[in-house]
Amino acid sequence: MKLFIKSQFIIFLFFFIFLIIGILEWQEVFKVRKEYKIISEERISIENDSYLLALWEKIPNESFGISENIFKIYALDNNQIFNLFEKNERFISYEIKDIDKNGTPEIVLELSTGGNCWQCTWIEILKIKNKKVEKVRIDYPERWMEKWIIPERLIDLDNDGIEEIIALDTRWEFYKDVCHACSPAVDVIFSLKDGVYRISSRKFPNFYEDKIKSLEKILEENLHQKYSTSNEAYYFGNLISLLLNYIFKGEKEKGLLEFQKYADKYNFESKTLKEEIENIKTNLNRWISENYIDKLIK
Repeated sequence: MKLFIKSQFIIFLFFFIFLIIGILEWQEVFKVRKEYKIISEERISIENDSYLLALWEKIPNESFGISENIFKIYALDNNQIFNLFEKNERFISYEIKDIDKNGTPEIVLELSTGGNCWQCTWIEILKIKNKKVEKVRIDYPERWMEKWIIPERLIDLDNDGIEEIIALDTRWEFYKDVCHACSPAVDVIFSLKDGVYRISSRKFPNFYEDKIKSLEKILEENLHQKYSTSNEAYYFGNLISLLLNYIFKGEKEKGLLEFQKYADKYNFESKTLKEEIENIKTNLNRWISENYIDKLIK
């Protein structure tokens, strides 16, 4: 009898020790430095496996209160926890959504460095498969384009239930040394096919037509304002934007005509801006090629 009790005690002791070790391991994996506080936890199930999404926020410091978020994805397996993914950034938020309507949710991260620039805010789409976290791939015509075509948001443009990526071509920021607010802008559209986002801008002419109408209105209003250097740069930026949106819509020739019309209406004084306008008028195809626009509109 005493031997039985002793053996039961030893079994219980070993069980207790393993339980404590398991708890400590869980805490070790899950912990974040004390200057952070957890702001959200969410459990999700994918392929019958359980995962925990956790987001921390840095507690403001009176002397040096820079914000920072930490986002983590953990796999949960029989009272054990495994860190699968971690992202640190100034600001992070996330959304769980089934973007391809296959019954398995993806995780859309919205990230920001907190700066005032076009590359300071972007999204990343994550998928979990076979207990691994991967980014949903975007097929850029050239790999180096990933540095300046920045995914910004998801929108279902054709109402098929699958969301397109709207990405901003950030190369045009400060083009010809114009100000941030004056910079030309154009969006590149990507559609999901076979698990990969591929360029599909030409499939959405109405998207670019709405941009064109808005830009034409801005240009007309700008013509009636008193001249200033900033006014000139703002007009120039919107003029280039108008041309770019026509090109992405698939109406290059019409875009050049509209570009010339609005350029001739404005009395540019800047030598740099006038030379660029003449350069575009003289050889639009070369300008398109030199700026790699042709790679984005196929």
